[in-house]
Amino acid sequence: MEAYFSNKSNLLKCTIISTASNDVLYTVQTSYGAFKRLKTTLLVDTNPAPGQSPNAGAIHWSDKVIEVHGVRKSVEDCRRREGSILSKKQFWKWPPSEDDEERREYRLLFEKSAWKAFVSEMYTSATFAVPGPPLLFSKPKPGTVNIDKVSLEQDEVFLILVFIYLEVKRQEKGSVTTPA
Repeated sequence: MEAYFSNKSNLLKCTIISTASNDVLYTVQTSYGAFKRLKTTLLVDTNPAPGQSPNAGAIHWSDKVIEVHGVRKSVEDCRRREGSILSKKQFWKWPPSEDDEERREYRLLFEKSAWKAFVSEMYTSATFAVPGPPLLFSKPKPGTVNIDKVSLEQDEVFLILVFIYLEVKRQEKGSVTTPA
């Protein structure tokens, strides 16, 4: 799957559009609490399967919980860190339930304005190119997400939510300015 985010400056309020067919796949909606603190970010499927909820997933910011298809897991259950202070590695995996098959574990890394999800050291399973800041004489490029076929079947919603979570946390750290 290859798609782009419609809002070039705000990932928390946008639509995700397929580059192949120009169809809207998801909408991202965010609610805020007091003092503009993030409360909940919803990933809404614009074309859900019959009988399924359109809410594909959510990030509950204050609880530090990620929800995929109604199943809630804490961020700490999904994330594993390894390494020293200078070279920390992040690994993300949706914890399987009793009737679920084993899921892939992704090593997430930010380099060259993109988040990359590696299944092994050599194979990039998914990428999320971060929208750049507006330049003087050109329009900013939208954020794009690419997910391979196997990850698309198993972890599409989870990976999109993790990319949004990590990018918002990166912006909060002050390495870039937060969109208004």
